[in-house]
Amino acid sequence: MYTKQVPCPVCAATHQVIARDAGVDCIACDKVKPAGTVRYFPGAFVKVLGAGTYVDEQPARVETERDKAQRLQAALDELRKLEEQDAAAAKQTELDNRLHEVEAQLAAKGKK
Repeated sequence: MYTKQVPCPVCAATHQVIARDAGVDCIACDKVKPAGTVRYFPGAFVKVLGAGTYVDEQPARVETERDKAQRLQAALDELRKLEEQDAAAAKQTELDNRLHEVEAQLAAKGKK
């Protein structure tokens, strides 16, 4: 995204450049109607687009059943992975404890 601000020949305000076309800055102005209409000002080297949906803003996204199913599956996979890690850690702790018990018994029998 560009950060350059350009004075608008339509409304005299400054707008951020949203694109460049053949060396000409393109800006979006809500005073140009309908949205998407292009007005070219060759003296100012500026193209002014009518601001609105698909020009300088995206429409609200509607989540489909497929999107929800994919999010659900990803969450279930993540949950399963966390449960497996917890089970592996518990098993490792149990094995470590059992090993220490056996080593302690061996050490006790070796001393007698």
